[in-house]
Amino acid sequence: MIDVREILDGSTELAAEAMLVLRPRWGTPAELVDVIDTHLRPVGYRLVGVFLDDEVRAVAVAGLREVSALAWGNCLYVDDVSTLPVKRGAARAGGAFRRAGRSSTLVSPLSIQCRLWCA
Repeated sequence: MIDVREILDGSTELAAEAMLVLRPRWGTPAELVDVIDTHLRPVGYRLVGVFLDDEVRAVAVAGLREVSALAWGNCLYVDDVSTLPVKRGAARAGGAFRRAGRSSTLVSPLSIQCRLWCA
């Protein structure tokens, strides 16, 4: 069974392994958790994780913020999407997006904006 849920403050370590795949510059799970909990969460950053029956930690995560913008109106702005390499190919990150959209407290219609970076 797949469980998709928001990862609340105090449980950020559940997202660290999957997020470090995308953001290795933060080095260790403890450093990543510190940045998210002390710098990002206070300004509205949220995490949604995909959990499998046999996994304690998220196998996929999405980091996002609810924003209001002239261009998009009320939307979820997706900063980060990452899946553990061994769990890729099963559309788990897509589940995180769908859950994020359903859990938003913003008024419908809701748009989702993704920031894409090319290396």
